[in-house]
Amino acid sequence: MKKKNTTWLNLANKVLSGMMVLLGFNGCSGEAPCMYGSPYALHTIKGKVENNSGSAIKGIQVICNAKNSWIKPDTLLSNQNGEFIFKSEHTFTEATYKFICKDIDGDTNGSYKNDSIEVEFKKSDLSNGKDWFEGEATKNVTIKLSENDK
Repeated sequence: MKKKNTTWLNLANKVLSGMMVLLGFNGCSGEAPCMYGSPYALHTIKGKVENNSGSAIKGIQVICNAKNSWIKPDTLLSNQNGEFIFKSEHTFTEATYKFICKDIDGDTNGSYKNDSIEVEFKKSDLSNGKDWFEGEATKNVTIKLSENDK
C-alpha cells in the first residue's frame, strides 16, 4: 500500500511540475524586460535668486531639502547671474522640495534676509518615461530676497 501511494505522489508531482513549466513559458510572450527595482523620476529645478528690484544676487547659499524623503539635503551657491541648478533622481515620482536661501557672505553683495520656497512635482509633470523610469520634469523658480534693515 505504501509503495502504491508514493508512486501516485511521484506521478502527480511530475505532472504538476510539467504543467507549471509549460504555463510559465507560455506566460512569457516575446522578450522579457529586465526590470528590477522601483519606479523613479528625474526632477530638475532651475532657480534664480534676485533682490526686490530684479537684480541677480551671487553667492547666496541655497539649501535644498526633499520633504518627507530619505534624500539628504544638498547645498548650492548662486552663480554670478544668481542662478543655481538642482537635480534629483528621486524614487518617488511625486515630491516636494524646500529651498532655503541664506546670505552667507555678509555685506559683500548686500545684506539680505533669509527666505524659502517650496517646489512641488506631480506625476502629471513627468514626460519621456519608460519601464521603471517614470519620466523627467523641469521647473523654473525665481526667489526674491528682501534687503536687511540697516
